[in-house]
Amino acid sequence: MKRAPFRTRNLDWSGIKFLEGLIDPIDGLSETIFSILILLTYMLAFWITRISGASQQPLSHEDVNDLLLGILGAVVA
Repeated sequence: MKRAPFRTRNLDWSGIKFLEGLIDPIDGLSETIFSILILLTYMLAFWITRISGASQQPLSHEDVNDLLLGILGAVVA
């Protein structure tokens, strides 16, 4: 039984090869995992400090903005 010849599609691989040279897939995966861990740690710390005051009022828009900016800064750093 003969195999069909390998056919390539007409795809533009130039962008993928460029990104391939910048970061290894394992490095990208580990950065993603560590970013998620930083995000969860930051949110847990915010939650603990919020609960320690025992305030039952909901989060304001300013609190949410501060939380998101802090998380973004921590992940980028």
